[in-house]
Amino acid sequence: MSAQQAERPKQVKFGSIRRKSKCFHFFYDRMNIDEIFRKIKNKELTICETCDNIFDYVPQRIYCDECRQARRREKKAGYNRKYRKENREQLNAKKRIYQRKYRKENREKINAKRRKKRNNPQQIWLK
Repeated sequence: MSAQQAERPKQVKFGSIRRKSKCFHFFYDRMNIDEIFRKIKNKELTICETCDNIFDYVPQRIYCDECRQARRREKKAGYNRKYRKENREQLNAKKRIYQRKYRKENREKINAKRRKKRNNPQQIWLK
């Protein structure tokens, strides 16, 4: 390592190519590590608790935009799973009623599809 490289402070690049969140597109491109820690100490920047990305300081905000959205999706999916588990019989009954009604109204269409499959079994594998 040359003398010039040893004297040069380490640079940190903010954000990444695949992240499109607002918190990664601010005016810093590269910054000295000491400067980053100084800004964190002065509450100008914050580090995300889950992914360790750096974003602008907002009081009582510990997650970046992407992590907040992911947590919200996970929570919503959990609620949906719980609802489906508790109401499985009702949902299956609704589905059966709908399927019965559809089959009654579209009998010819369904039979045509069945005949086509029965007559051309090779075509199923070609798709």
